[in-house]
Amino acid sequence: MRFKAERAAYEAQILQYKQKFEELETKISYMTTEQERITELYNEKKKEVESLRSKPAQPVDLLTNTKELESLRREVETLKREKFVRG
Repeated sequence: MRFKAERAAYEAQILQYKQKFEELETKISYMTTEQERITELYNEKKKEVESLRSKPAQPVDLLTNTKELESLRREVETLKREKFVRG
């Protein structure tokens, strides 16, 4: 009797180990796939950054920015007069 009980206990333990092994294999597979996806994303972003670095800096169009700024100032002043904005 004792032998059968010990054998059953060992078989149960072996089954648990097999299940844990399968879980870990699944986890490894998922993590490998995820690592590959992240590596690919990193490489894409790295290329994008390198591309941006290789382009000459674009000069800022100060005239356009000044006009936009004046337009926004006029709009704020109009809203202040109409009491929509407290200033």
